[in-house]
Amino acid sequence: MTALLEVRGVKKSFSLSSGIFGKTTGEVRALDDVSFTVPAGSTVGLVGESGCGKSTMGHTIMGGLQADAGEIIFNDPELGQVDLVKADKYVRHKTRLNMQMIFQDPNSSLNPRMTLLDLIGEPLLINRVLKGKALEDRVAQLLEQVGLSTRYMRRYPHALSGGQRQRVVIARALALNPRLVVADEPISALDVSIQAQTLNLMKDLQAERQLTYLFVAHDLGVVNHFTDTTVVMYLGRVVETGPTKAMFQRPLHPYSEALIASVPRIGAHKSGTKRAAVGEVPSAANPPSGCHFHPRCPYAQDICRATVPDLRTVGDRSVRCHFADELNLAGIDSPAVPPIPSVASISESGL
Repeated sequence: MTALLEVRGVKKSFSLSSGIFGKTTGEVRALDDVSFTVPAGSTVGLVGESGCGKSTMGHTIMGGLQADAGEIIFNDPELGQVDLVKADKYVRHKTRLNMQMIFQDPNSSLNPRMTLLDLIGEPLLINRVLKGKALEDRVAQLLEQVGLSTRYMRRYPHALSGGQRQRVVIARALALNPRLVVADEPISALDVSIQAQTLNLMKDLQAERQLTYLFVAHDLGVVNHFTDTTVVMYLGRVVETGPTKAMFQRPLHPYSEALIASVPRIGAHKSGTKRAAVGEVPSAANPPSGCHFHPRCPYAQDICRATVPDLRTVGDRSVRCHFADELNLAGIDSPAVPPIPSVASISESGL
């Protein structure tokens, strides 16, 4: 399958400052050598705990943030392969007409002083694609495609429900007929009853328009059913990438195992203790040496504390773990497993 987007070794840091003179006291490595591929026509999930860098990655792809190093290659239908990190302003603007974003909170991403006609039509008007009656007809078409009546065109966002407002955000993202849509937690601000409707709408639109999704999420249950490929991030690094179904059946990285264990499961044979990771996520300003996950990993050994594992290929997966081809980790359908030992017991056992 042809790659629509390739992220290669992307790094992004933020400086920390203190005092009245703003003296730099350190840095946060939000993205640390991030690499993955988004095939055309597929849905790729970008997952991890809060603070892992997944939203930063999405905003860096879209140009809201500038990468410090690495390459972000987009296969543009007119310009060919474009490196968005090094491209000039004109090329980036031209390319990003084919890349749009669905934001997490529709309340903050929609201007309350603008009608739906103005909100959805704004990208078309700014880029001089349509105006006048043709613009109104296009907005009416987009409203119908996302399941909203055209009579809402003159209404303001406050007159709609949360689910309806998110449909407006989706319609706005589709106005310029993009090839790639970066969806940053698109259902987390919605009621549970509305989430499934929104996901079904996104799937229908993907089939109708041959869209490619980069789906940023923390809900592993949704990711399991909605995505084709999953990229797992931890503290700014990609720790595992691979087909979603295969990864959920048998993860190769201990952090992937811990995330999958947090997914609620129904059934008596799955009601045992969850095998979730112990401890808190370390500070990105002062990350652990070696493998960032080793303070919380029940399988950690001396090499994990001292050496950063490479992102290497194991079967159909890319994984950043020294022991990925040796561990037998529990998947979503595995029977109940004993709890992970505490960090103290791990150190005492000499692992």
